[in-house]
Amino acid sequence: MIVATAGHVDHGKTALVRALTGTDTDTLEEEKRRGLTINLGFAYFNAGPHRVGFIDVPGHQRFIKNMLAGVGAIDAVLLVVAADEGIMPQTREHLRIMDLVGLRRGVVVVTKVDRADATQLATLDTELAGFLAGTFLEHAPIIRTAATTGAGLSALNETLTALADELPERPAAGNFRLAIDRVFSVIGTGLVVTGTVYAGEVHVDEALAVCRNALPARVRGIYSEGQAAEVAAAGHRCALNLTGIRREQIKRGDWLTAPDAVYTATQVDIELRVPRDAAQPLRHWTPVHIFHGAAHHTGRVALLEAPLLKPGDAQLAQLVLDTPMAAVRGEPCVLRNQSADLTLAGGHIVDVFGSRAGRARASRIHWLRQMNLATPQASLAALLAEAKEGVPLAAFQTAWNLTEAEAETLYRELELVQIDSSDAGGRVRIGLAPAHWQALLDILVAAVKAWHQKHPDDTGIRLPALRAGVSAKLSQASVEAALNVLVGAHTLQQTGPCFHMPVFAARLPESETLLWDAVKLQLEAAGMHPPTLSELAARVDTDQDTLIALLRRLSDLGIIARVQKNRYFLIMTLKQLATRFASITQIAPAGLVAVADFRDQTGLGRNLSIAVLEYFDRVSLTRRVGNGRRLVKPVDTIFN
Repeated sequence: MIVATAGHVDHGKTALVRALTGTDTDTLEEEKRRGLTINLGFAYFNAGPHRVGFIDVPGHQRFIKNMLAGVGAIDAVLLVVAADEGIMPQTREHLRIMDLVGLRRGVVVVTKVDRADATQLATLDTELAGFLAGTFLEHAPIIRTAATTGAGLSALNETLTALADELPERPAAGNFRLAIDRVFSVIGTGLVVTGTVYAGEVHVDEALAVCRNALPARVRGIYSEGQAAEVAAAGHRCALNLTGIRREQIKRGDWLTAPDAVYTATQVDIELRVPRDAAQPLRHWTPVHIFHGAAHHTGRVALLEAPLLKPGDAQLAQLVLDTPMAAVRGEPCVLRNQSADLTLAGGHIVDVFGSRAGRARASRIHWLRQMNLATPQASLAALLAEAKEGVPLAAFQTAWNLTEAEAETLYRELELVQIDSSDAGGRVRIGLAPAHWQALLDILVAAVKAWHQKHPDDTGIRLPALRAGVSAKLSQASVEAALNVLVGAHTLQQTGPCFHMPVFAARLPESETLLWDAVKLQLEAAGMHPPTLSELAARVDTDQDTLIALLRRLSDLGIIARVQKNRYFLIMTLKQLATRFASITQIAPAGLVAVADFRDQTGLGRNLSIAVLEYFDRVSLTRRVGNGRRLVKPVDTIFN
């Protein structure tokens, strides 16, 4: 259990931790000289069977950013109030921050009771009742202590033990994430970083990466509670001895994560709440300082549901950051004003794939509310139920920080249909609910049938027309995947670029049939050197417009193909050329065939050779690599 001490400066937080643990958390010379905590301090002790780690956060307002670095991953808080001074400004500030980041467990510790009389203690009890009312500490136990005499320490130990008994075990789920709050070098050891593990686990010799710059690092050693360990998991305070990265390449505020989980964003959607005792509401586009883990960013807050966020209220918002943030869903953050001396709001991350365009649209707000559900299972199920166009799975997995194994288990549980494709932006993976997938199949079949009724002379409907008739939101990958399933099940049939019902066969009118017979004889006789359109029109004694209309219809039937603007080939002739190309690759260096090699082996001229090879590229038979081409698919899969 990780416990933070919080409260006003000089109220005895460090002395309390020292009395409980025997550890002095003031490690900096300046801290000892000035008698106050500047940086985060850490100490450990046993509360019954539980190991408790303390984060002693600074109380002075000038060191508030260090305090904020300590509250992101704690399980409970000791709110410290000195009996002789009572509730002070930083007491209020710390409780406000703890409440905003969603902390729900804690103990109120009244220190220095040996310096207060009975009247002061009674007055403080009354003040605390009003101060804590309406907060998560309203019903928390209040323990009176004196570090100098040991008074109350036994009761505090028992209270912490009971608190740890109630705390559910934090699962080591998700990709490893460590919020770095210290970076230093140790003679004989090398680079060391310390921080709190927010998610996942890491082992010795495991590879990690710095989110900010994606630089790789390897874990040479793990230290927890001052001792060497083999693993560090979610909820642990630890130090990692790193190799493969230099001291100047990593800093406080960075996040260490699994190498395949590196992601940063400058538009992050969040649920925000303003403190109930705030003097004024939070306004749209307010410049803010943003504290997340040990990181400190600047930017503006865009309110998504109303132009004002009143004290005590919450709403969805977007952080528009000046520098990229390495965050995942659920992690807390705190917003302070432009001079960073007043806490404005706090909350937790909802989605790290925010966009400035349309960020306040009703559909986007609805999406964020579904992303804000308690578990990835509930969230994805809700998104799938309404997203007929599907859910981008890679983005969902990244936002929720799911490992590949966790994501695949979730997809199996929800029985979703996964569609994989590649486009200019890289790999695309879409998830569709089974009901939406079946609806897509039914819509495509209905669209093909409707096309036949309206165009009985056409071979079938092409992909662009099918997509337009289904939904503009559906990706081409979704429609293509559905068509592949329908063709594979023989529900539909594909001829060339057209899709049609298996029982449908387009027929040429008698006049076109006679013309086709004449054209076919000319193309067969010409072989690998078909005539141009003007030459062909003259040979079959027709005008070019009539000829072009016929050739386009035959192209839809998959009998011929246009290779140049004014030249058509029989498909069987192109298959012969493709087979010749495949044989050339067997002897070509590295399997790459140059234009000159293809020209020499086929007897085609240079221009016609280039046209044929470019056609092969278009139908995905070949891929150009430098000055050559490589065969990427078997000939029979293209010319079947």
